[in-house]
Amino acid sequence: MKLNKITMLLVISILLIFQSGCKKHADTVGIPIVSAVPLDDNLPEASGLEIDNNGRFWANNDRGNSAILFGFNSCGTIEQQIGLTVGNEDWEDLAMDENDNMYVGDFGNNDNDRTDLKIYILSNYSEISSTNVTPEIINFSFEDQSSFPPADHELHFDVEGFFVSDEMIYLFTKDRSDPFQGKTNLYQIPATTGNHTAVLLDSFNTFSSKKAGAITGADISPDGLKMVLLSQEKIFLFTNFLAPDFFSGNVEIFDFSVERKFEGIAFQNECDVFLVNEDSSSQSPQLSAINLCD
Repeated sequence: MKLNKITMLLVISILLIFQSGCKKHADTVGIPIVSAVPLDDNLPEASGLEIDNNGRFWANNDRGNSAILFGFNSCGTIEQQIGLTVGNEDWEDLAMDENDNMYVGDFGNNDNDRTDLKIYILSNYSEISSTNVTPEIINFSFEDQSSFPPADHELHFDVEGFFVSDEMIYLFTKDRSDPFQGKTNLYQIPATTGNHTAVLLDSFNTFSSKKAGAITGADISPDGLKMVLLSQEKIFLFTNFLAPDFFSGNVEIFDFSVERKFEGIAFQNECDVFLVNEDSSSQSPQLSAINLCD
C-alpha cells in the first residue's frame, strides 16, 4: 500500500520524536529512592559522604561544627569516630583516592571571602583506629579570584563538591551569584600537601533555579567512567567523557522523587549511589540509596 504525503509526514514526525528521545543529553527524568534510613543525632548537618575500603560510610557536619568524622553502617548506626586536630571552618565534602587516603574539604565559602581554603589528608584511612588524628594539609587559592569577596554577580568561589582521580583533585563550585546564573566551575589541583593554585578547567550550566542548579556534592565511580554532580533537587550523571574534560560526552539529569536538602553523594559501585541530607523542616537527616543502572 502506498503512503500519501500526509501519512509520510506523520511517520517522519513520529520517527523524529523517538530519535530525539534517545539522545543521551536528555531532559530530566525521575529517579526513585531505593531505600532510606535515619542518621544518628550526631549528624544533624551531614554534608560530605564517602565509603572506605571496609565498606563503612563516613560523613561530617559542616560549618562551625566539631572536627569529627563519623563512621556508620548501612543502618545509620555510628560505629567509629575520628577527631582531627584542626578546626572545622566549613567542612563541605569528603573524598577518597585509590590509595586509601581520605580527603576532607574545608572549603565552604558562602561569602566568597575566605583566604584560608584547605583540604585535609588522612593516610591509610581504613586502618585508622585512633580517635585523634593530625592530618596533612593542602592550602589552595583560585587562579581567577582577586577580590575577597568579588562583586555579587561573580560569586563563584564556594566549593561543596570534589573528588580525587589519578592523583589530582577536582573541585566543583556552588553558584552564589546574584542574580543567580546557574553554573558550576571545575578546578584542578594536585593531590599533594603544600600550597596550590586551583586552575580553572571548564564550566557547566546547570539550572536557573537555586535548588536545582546550585551544586552541593560530587563523586566519580570506582572505574572512573561515571561522574555525578548533586543539587538539592537533581543528579547530573556524566558519561563517555575524556578526563579531565568531565563535561564532555553525555549528561543525563534526574529529578528526585522526594524533597530533601541533599548535601553529599558517594558511589558504592558503578551503579549504586548513596546520599545524605541535612536536617530541615521537611525531612530529618537520612542515608538514602539510588540505582543509576535501573
